[in-house]
Amino acid sequence: MNCGAGYGVFVWGLICVLAGFMSACAATKATVIPAVFEAGHVYATPGLTDGRRMRLLADMGGGGGEGLILLPDTAARRLGLPFVRCAGPGFSLMVVKTLPFQPGAGLPSAQGPRVCPAEAKTIDATAVGNTMDGIAGAGYLSHFIWTLDYPAQRLRAEADDWRPDARMSRIPLMFAHDTQSERVNDFPGVVVTIDGEALPLLFDTGATAFPTAAGLAA
Repeated sequence: MNCGAGYGVFVWGLICVLAGFMSACAATKATVIPAVFEAGHVYATPGLTDGRRMRLLADMGGGGGEGLILLPDTAARRLGLPFVRCAGPGFSLMVVKTLPFQPGAGLPSAQGPRVCPAEAKTIDATAVGNTMDGIAGAGYLSHFIWTLDYPAQRLRAEADDWRPDARMSRIPLMFAHDTQSERVNDFPGVVVTIDGEALPLLFDTGATAFPTAAGLAA
């Protein structure tokens, strides 16, 4: 992850390099993703071929895996996205094989072999709430290089040969590993120093708090 020093551009970049699977990045050129920025959150709003738009929270603290977007089953039905069961030894889940995005108005698809070849998996609607159609979580976002430009309110999937501007300062991300040094999830952590104390925190673009009535309304 790199932070644009002095001009407020936050880049969840080089995640593929840090993860060791740069070849898995699907983007071949920079792509501006339709998005809205609301109350500190970033919602991707890709367009579907029937003219409707999805509303997906870009949530680095959100779950998922294997490059799958998370969709409540209710949202999948409402959007007319059929889902089927994918099962294997020790697992069973419902997946949406393809997302019919409009050309130039969609999200990139994660590449590489996957246990369940699909673009999304369905989850219980109560895990998402009624303010969005789904979540682009860490299990999806970690397959690409992203720029989250809060001042310009722009979300961009960078080319796989993206390099940071020389003026940017680098902040390393941390990932949990098991005793065999294998990474166990895609949740990025950072260390911040507050009053002289180093605190490891989840780098979570989907973190939400409602400290006041006005905050809840926002």
